Amino acid sequence: MTNHLYLILALEYNKIIIGMIGPINAHKGHATILDVFHLSRDLKQTAHFVVVGSGSEVLTSELKAKVRACELEGVVIFTGFMAEDSNAIIRGFDILAMPTIDFEGFGYSMAEAMLAGIPVVASKVGAIPEIIENGVSGYLISPDDIQGWRLRLEHMVRNEDERKKIGFNGQTRIAKQFSAKKMSQSYYDFISK
Repeated sequence: MTNHLYLILALEYNKIIIGMIGPINAHKGHATILDVFHLSRDLKQTAHFVVVGSGSEVLTSELKAKVRACELEGVVIFTGFMAEDSNAIIRGFDILAMPTIDFEGFGYSMAEAMLAGIPVVASKVGAIPEIIENGVSGYLISPDDIQGWRLRLEHMVRNEDERKKIGFNGQTRIAKQFSAKKMSQSYYDFISK
């Protein structure tokens, strides 16, 4: 089955899609991935960075200006808000990036990606390390470690087997540890104390 994002966004079929989905605001770290692509000849040649969502018009304009300044046109795509179900959009990604700069709670898009078997590379902040077991069910990187982000994303783009393994492990972890039944039981146990 052809990935629908390649069709609707007119992307190059031979490139991996690294995606972000959600509101565009400074704390989500979109600029981090732009810095990574700017430094990586490898990623420019082998991947697209697809940003799905809307938010601050000022920040979006600044990010688009950075794309032009870094000569990343055609490599980085801003879709704006997409009315399509978020799960369907996430299933179109090969890798979900979540470079949050400071605090992140549960991270719904991260959980959706993991449940869909999409590997996640995320910042080591907030509650994210409670969900991702680093190197097993996803990867955790300090938000300001641009070289760490670059090396991890380059490795993931080049290694389909690694993407499948991490995706499978993430899917298993979410299904076992964070199912609706398990979470409701945890809440019940907590409230009952």
